[in-house]
Amino acid sequence: MMIKMSNGCRGLVVLAAAALMAFGCIGRTEYPTALPGSDGTGKPTDTTYVVMQPLWTTAGGLEFNHPRGVAFGYDHSVYICDTDNDRVVRLNVTGEYVEEYSVPHPVQITQDRQLNLLCVNGENVAYRRAYFGGGEFDTALFRDSLGVFIETQHMGVDSLFYDSLYVDTAWVESVWVEIQVVITDTVLVRVPTGFLGIAASPATDRYYFVPDTTRDIISILNVADHGLAGDIFRAYARPPAENPVGIMTYATGEDSYNIVFTQMSRYGGVRIVRSPAFEDVVLDDGDIYSMLPAGHKQITRDGLGNFLVVATTANEVYQFDKHGAFDLKFGGPGAEPGQFNGPHGIAWGEGVLYVADSYNNRIVRYQLSTDLQF
Repeated sequence: MMIKMSNGCRGLVVLAAAALMAFGCIGRTEYPTALPGSDGTGKPTDTTYVVMQPLWTTAGGLEFNHPRGVAFGYDHSVYICDTDNDRVVRLNVTGEYVEEYSVPHPVQITQDRQLNLLCVNGENVAYRRAYFGGGEFDTALFRDSLGVFIETQHMGVDSLFYDSLYVDTAWVESVWVEIQVVITDTVLVRVPTGFLGIAASPATDRYYFVPDTTRDIISILNVADHGLAGDIFRAYARPPAENPVGIMTYATGEDSYNIVFTQMSRYGGVRIVRSPAFEDVVLDDGDIYSMLPAGHKQITRDGLGNFLVVATTANEVYQFDKHGAFDLKFGGPGAEPGQFNGPHGIAWGEGVLYVADSYNNRIVRYQLSTDLQF
């Protein structure tokens, strides 16, 4: 059935539709459709990252002081390494304070499938906090001034993943035997920058991976509730890692996974290794290997398989698709929302991207414009 309208009625309908459209837009924020910070080489898309408010600048009544690490846990909590306040802070996804733990100079943190936490201090110490039993973080292991790992309370060194020019494996093994006998009380020996990243295995093998930046190695640490006997042996990396910094893991099967780590060098800035054989994985597109700037970089992966890398010196976040092709970048130097000042940490969880904007003393959250709720 066709309904006929007079010209006057048509005018009223048009005015009513216009009024409804205007009313529907009240309170909405206009979001950009261009890629933020893109130089025009990214893929055409209307999707962009939008800063979520409020910015997180405090926790537990204390302002953040150069936070360098952030992680989204299996327990759906957000863990922040509040570095120069010597604490790890636990927040829920809305930013509400849950608790905090005293840790000297934490820079990166991870959580395993058993909900245990492990963090590193940027030098030569790793700390562990067991989920069951609670309490504070304990020293799990440290590297002495000779580059030798020493088990202390919870953790044994299961293997080393490296082909280093600086450490002779046979020499390390012989020193390890002697060191187990002579060391009774752990004394921490501070050395230059060493542990800048840490990642837990997503499988059931209970491995942690720690890049040792100054020695071009990645350590594989096997964690047990009551500690393990230490052992060090040659493993697999070919060619050697070049000043590895950031690291993450992601599952590829029930008990298989890939390890992704960043390197200080400009070229070959990201490497992907398949576990358990520790063979290099080469992505179809090489953008992820050649487009990143030199310097400190941390990496995460979103729910679609995209890789997101925060580049400290460039003050930018780069996104690559699961094949390694460049998608977009955003950021830039500054203190405004959407700008960075020396960002060091990045994490993804439940549709939200978290960036530790270290020298702006804040955690910045991003959401895709396509995920925004109106």
